Amino acid sequence: MTETDRGFPSIRSFPSTPEFRQHSRLHDPTTRERMYAESLRDPGAFWSRVGRELPWQRVWTRAFEASENGEAHWFVGARSNASTVCLDQHIESLSGGRLAVIHDGERTERRTLTYTELHVEVGRFANALAALGVARGTPVAIHLPAIPELVVAMLACARLGAPHAVLPWTLSSDAFRERVRASGCELVVTTDLGDVAVGGDGVRSAGPDIAAKAAVDAALAHAPSVRHVVVVRRGSGHVPWVHGRDVWFHDVVASASDQCPPAALDSDAPLCVLHGADADRGVVHATGGYVASAYLSAQYAFDLREGDVLYCTAEPSTAAWHAYGVYGALANGVTIVLHDGAPNGRAPARQLEVAARHRATVLCSTADTLRALARDGAAGPRGLALESLRLLGSLGAPLDPATWLWFRTAVGGERCPVVDAWCSPESGSILFAPLPGVDATKPGSSGRPFFGVEPVLVDALGREVPQGTVGRLLLARPWPSRCRGAEARASAERQRFDTGVFARCDADGDYWFGGSAR
Repeated sequence: MTETDRGFPSIRSFPSTPEFRQHSRLHDPTTRERMYAESLRDPGAFWSRVGRELPWQRVWTRAFEASENGEAHWFVGARSNASTVCLDQHIESLSGGRLAVIHDGERTERRTLTYTELHVEVGRFANALAALGVARGTPVAIHLPAIPELVVAMLACARLGAPHAVLPWTLSSDAFRERVRASGCELVVTTDLGDVAVGGDGVRSAGPDIAAKAAVDAALAHAPSVRHVVVVRRGSGHVPWVHGRDVWFHDVVASASDQCPPAALDSDAPLCVLHGADADRGVVHATGGYVASAYLSAQYAFDLREGDVLYCTAEPSTAAWHAYGVYGALANGVTIVLHDGAPNGRAPARQLEVAARHRATVLCSTADTLRALARDGAAGPRGLALESLRLLGSLGAPLDPATWLWFRTAVGGERCPVVDAWCSPESGSILFAPLPGVDATKPGSSGRPFFGVEPVLVDALGREVPQGTVGRLLLARPWPSRCRGAEARASAERQRFDTGVFARCDADGDYWFGGSAR
């Protein structure tokens, strides 16, 4: 099979502008090569330096430890908390007055929260959850659109050490129930109104002002592990209620203290559960390594700087949104934008309007959303003031070259680097991305492996293929945000992790991803 058959295009590259490189976090290729080499040669030393940039309740004895069966542990012996990394460190550094969240609601609601205000809301809801029986290790399902309460719920769970799973609106009732049952969730956070309806076939579709609570009630039938449902009030109409189980979000936080000491969690303690598109059983990510990876990859792949406003339009249940819409972004102290629009034909254009209105500096989207925008042609960004943008990102599956070029030209005005990064639920954070201050970007390519990532391309017999040849992508060593239990997905030979996708590496060391190998 040829490269053309796999959909790999010819190479065309776009270097970043001299002005961008001058102010970027990393602009020296020699420094980048040295860092990458060390991340493979001595991962313990490399990630120790990264870890020292973050707050810990107890420092590690070893930053990296691997066993013969491929199991890896990061920041061994350390105690940490993801909410402390995202909130407390900024308040202690006198950055608490900086905006943490800008919410631009589809129903004309607008809200902002500073880091201090978000810290208060997280503390209150964490105490409210504790009063409802949520403790360290208690699984919680979150079924909310991109509103501030979603971020509050995620960080409140993290503060208690309760692993959370954010469930997408597009799940059928049966799939929703199976995910709750598979993880043994004891509490669900949802809302009375959403942007989806459940049809007679149990499949959800877009629509305004839908009674989301009724859909959740149907999904929770035969889910006995759920003891409480916390409902965020967004509408004013009647809401179906299960007495003794259901409580209002505003009621439980009204009397709760905003002082909630963060649980000191082992670095291997579970933080969140992420699902693939059709998977009932998700993958679990541990606190220490996941947060360190999200922090570092957000910082370098998206060149985050003080004062940045990052708008990630990915679906909140995805790996991309977890790492770059919340944890990686807030760990770096930037402002995140939330928009809870319905997933319909109007949504992509609205996302550009939101980016323009709040003067986003970094806009991260997904291939599906960008293709929908590109189909609209000039109608998408026409007339919008997008001059504040300085970097564009695409997360998850790679962009096709035509959409990539449209994104760079129509949205980025040919001045913004396009970082087309590759990540997955198993990876947790970015594994491949061009670093915009160093690398020229190429339409259709996801750039080089990130720090600590060692790719190997093999044929059907497991033999390494020559450069420029399409092969199945294996990863030769663990990385900090790799999901727990990933050693079970390693091949029998040399414990290489099988990503399940095809790729090739060009002469510059950049990777091009094709279809699934499964």
